[in-house]
Amino acid sequence: MPITPRGMSVLTKVSELISPVTGTWDVDLIWGNFWDEDAHHILSIPLRSGYEDMVAWHYDPKGIFSAKSAYHVLKDKREQLREK
Repeated sequence: MPITPRGMSVLTKVSELISPVTGTWDVDLIWGNFWDEDAHHILSIPLRSGYEDMVAWHYDPKGIFSAKSAYHVLKDKREQLREK
């Protein structure tokens, strides 16, 4: 099941769920905005500081994620690395 906020939420980015002071999950914010099961899953995701953001997956032009669209992202990333 998709992760869904509980009620109305102004959160739009994952980074908003991370404390700028500690660099860890903002536990109170997560528990306050998501259903218990979803909050538990979010908090189980380890955070790594000091790493550059990267595309983990991408959707196709129709807005749908597929293995094919992930393959194209990987292919594009490899081509970018070869150009450097």
